[in-house]
Amino acid sequence: MSACDQTVEELSDSLTGFDEIAIKKAFGVPFAALAPNEKGQGGDVFQFLRTLVFVHRRREGDTDVTAYNAAQGMTTGEVNAYFADESAESGKDDSTTGETPMSSPPGASSPDSQQPPTSN
Repeated sequence: MSACDQTVEELSDSLTGFDEIAIKKAFGVPFAALAPNEKGQGGDVFQFLRTLVFVHRRREGDTDVTAYNAAQGMTTGEVNAYFADESAESGKDDSTTGETPMSSPPGASSPDSQQPPTSN
């Protein structure tokens, strides 16, 4: 069971300007710079997903520092499992669409040396 009851797309679509400001402050880059394009190319997929974990944790009551540390401390497997399953939400099975589940993008295993935000 996922920690978040929203899919990646649902949570991403729910971001407010205040969320975007908090992401930029905590991660040092705008949210849009991390997002992959419609073809799933570009951006930084795992940092993009970590920003969504960060936002979800903030909405659940964590401080920015706690939410950032939680998101950055997760393994890639934990990040992938954090969100509601999109195929379950839509009633589709990925095996029937020919899509494969997300795998780690090249270079995703190397952790960034980002510093946590200093305050809310």
